[in-house]
Amino acid sequence: MKNFALKSLFLAALCAFPAFAASVLPPMIYSDARIKPMDSFARNALYQMSGKISVAGVDASGWVARIVLHAPGTDAAPLFRVNRAEVNALLHLDPAVRYHAYKEIVPARGLLEEYAERTDAHPVTVEMRHLNDAVTLYEQLWGAEDYKRIPNVDPHSERVLARAENDVWRVYPDPTGDSAKLVSAWVYIAEGMSVMMPATPSPEQQKRLNLEVVYHRVNLPLWAFALAACSAVFALLALGFRRKILWNLSAIFLSFCGCSLIIALVWRILVTHRAPMASLYEILLLVAFLLVQMLVLLLVFAQARRLFALGAILEAALLFFAVACLAGGDTFRPVSALLNSSFWLTLHVFTIAVGYTGMILAGLAGHAALLGKVFRGKNLLDDESKKDTAFSDKLIYGTLAAGAFFTICGTLLGGFWADVAWGRFWGWDPKENAALFVILWAMLAFHLRAARLITPFMFVVLAALSLPVVGISWFGVNLLGAGLHSYGFESGTAIAVAGFVIADAAVIAGLAALAARRQPNFIGYN
Repeated sequence: MKNFALKSLFLAALCAFPAFAASVLPPMIYSDARIKPMDSFARNALYQMSGKISVAGVDASGWVARIVLHAPGTDAAPLFRVNRAEVNALLHLDPAVRYHAYKEIVPARGLLEEYAERTDAHPVTVEMRHLNDAVTLYEQLWGAEDYKRIPNVDPHSERVLARAENDVWRVYPDPTGDSAKLVSAWVYIAEGMSVMMPATPSPEQQKRLNLEVVYHRVNLPLWAFALAACSAVFALLALGFRRKILWNLSAIFLSFCGCSLIIALVWRILVTHRAPMASLYEILLLVAFLLVQMLVLLLVFAQARRLFALGAILEAALLFFAVACLAGGDTFRPVSALLNSSFWLTLHVFTIAVGYTGMILAGLAGHAALLGKVFRGKNLLDDESKKDTAFSDKLIYGTLAAGAFFTICGTLLGGFWADVAWGRFWGWDPKENAALFVILWAMLAFHLRAARLITPFMFVVLAALSLPVVGISWFGVNLLGAGLHSYGFESGTAIAVAGFVIADAAVIAGLAALAARRQPNFIGYN
């Protein structure tokens, strides 16, 4: 009852934020084909320039305001990140410094523009194009408040000075006469026309804009990561000290993590009016939520403690990846009409997410079984060891079967959606091939086991390898940025994904070698 009361209090506190958010209308801008809060625009702008959402203790909105209003010293602020030493050398920048100011880069502006016209995929060219885009954005912001370009308006008048800080962020009726379309003040500035009265969003739009601002400020996925990390710490302590209170604390923290995630997902539905399944960031939050539910259920009803501890660690790692690599800038980027309207797509993505969650659980169960055989020593024939082996076998088989089933169903549903959206059921797209690879991996393990072509030990190893297989198929394919499914592409994840896959494969190989060495009689058939 006490735990239920704590959870209810936590949920009530989180649910109060959306209600509080609808009180004050934030500054707005029309950008990326939608009305968005200036806060989201500023986060995206600063993230494009520096890879951060705050610099030197000033948040993104503060920096954008400084650029727009020509605050003294802005051009000397280190806002531009350069990742490659070769780019520093080409631009004659200090190679020991990663962040540079606009006034340091502008002498080489011509070289940046020259590289921006190239079409090759050389890493230096890609970095130079990215830096050119960031510098161009800075220059657009710097000129955004140039009211002298608006005819028939005295730039020194009291009316213009009073509006200078805010009006450029508001949305206005389309100057072409289309009353259903809204644009930003920049359109008027660029065309040299007088700025009209700002348009007023509907009450529903106002509520959604406020919810979006508060979502970024509360940052529930970050809280979920902190809770998952605490759960992982308590689970590891519980494995060492074997205290029930530690397991209870770990389960409570992970439950709160799940509460944070479901509220974040519902929050995104309220803002976007669609299922939160259109980006890698949203799907990762969904899979993280599903994983929490399964881990807590397995701990409560099956006492799968090693699996729970490993799952809590992976949960923290997934959420750290989401927050650190995928959540930079504006997390409510617009999606194409195909991704925003199809019933089949929503069903397909959710089913695939459930399938991948099952495959991840099978991989974790395989890891837990290998750890158990390593640390149990040579007591393979005692009753506790036999019981543990039988439970591990059932758990691995069940989670792998469930994961394969839902992945197959999700892939078929994806084919129905592709047939409706693109006119073909299957096109050997990279993401389609990746889902097929996951299915074939599971089928390989099942058929080799059924035909007794592998030992139970090797079946455990194959199940454990499901984790890096899902990592390659789910995240790795996004690195290609190719195919009709390129909507899921996210840059900046290559090192993290490659590091995880290589490290986990090495861990599995090491555990398998230790288990085979310490328990050679386990290698044969049961």
